[in-house]
Amino acid sequence: MSRMSYQRSPSGIALLLIALSTVFCTPAAAQIPGPGLDSYRAPPDRRWGPITATDVEAAYVLLRDNHPGAAPALHDTDFRERLQSAHAAAKARAAQVTSYQGYLATLAAFAVAMGDKHIWSRPTFAVEMPRWPGFIVSKRGNLWVVTDASGKQGALEGAHLLACNGKTVDELARRSLGTFRVDWRIGAQQLQSAPWLLVDEGNPFIERPEKCDFEHDGSHETVQLQWQRIKRDTLAPKLKKAGGAGAAGFGLRRAGDGYWIALQDLASDDATHVVEEVAAQKDQLRAAPFVVLDMRGNGGGSSLIGRDIAGDGQSLLQLLPAG
Repeated sequence: MSRMSYQRSPSGIALLLIALSTVFCTPAAAQIPGPGLDSYRAPPDRRWGPITATDVEAAYVLLRDNHPGAAPALHDTDFRERLQSAHAAAKARAAQVTSYQGYLATLAAFAVAMGDKHIWSRPTFAVEMPRWPGFIVSKRGNLWVVTDASGKQGALEGAHLLACNGKTVDELARRSLGTFRVDWRIGAQQLQSAPWLLVDEGNPFIERPEKCDFEHDGSHETVQLQWQRIKRDTLAPKLKKAGGAGAAGFGLRRAGDGYWIALQDLASDDATHVVEEVAAQKDQLRAAPFVVLDMRGNGGGSSLIGRDIAGDGQSLLQLLPAG
């Protein structure tokens, strides 16, 4: 019913891949409604519960038997407790699942609960027609700001989102994004995931708001949300732009009395060229009062690039003069 695969990163951290390979459904259930039927909801299908429970157990065994943190010899009680807690929560959710979206949410929450971005669930199929209320919010410091708005909601652009359905926006985000998408303890992940706050992919464990409160130019307004379908290809660039993660680019340059190393990824030829630049100027870097390593927009890759920049596998801090 499902396929599991396991990898190790260069640092030895286990990676979790969960991919659904086969779905059984009747011809009637396989029919897809037209995009104009915004109110359509697929009928519940109890067969998804056992499918989800099976993959939850597979994910648990994969981590228990392969992740370094689970090895008794390392005495990482923190990791082992998180694993047990995440496993129990996932089993409880699996018992309630009646849809593919519930399956996705359960496995995603399991991965997020481990508190390690090297552990993730990656579905074979994404929801092609999610819903949105016609606007997207971004997190800017402690503020939630409408940074993209279309149609009737266009006037909201620039407004601050305060609360939805009587819950503060921070509470809403922690319960949804902080459970099913990112580790909410990490500020950078909050910024990256914020635009997904009001995107409905059919997660049955999230209650979508009916109304939200905004502050705009000193005045307060309550808006009834009008959820509507949108093509994923149309929504994706909006979400990416609203994330505000920035882009470091590539290269080595002077920054006042110090140096700035821009490294936007860890896998491309551009990254290799940065390593070569660092190697060519290593004496100047070691003599500089500071060195900044800018990795904005970096999606991960081989940590060997970082070791090459540091030189001989030493800490980057050793590029700096003693004291």
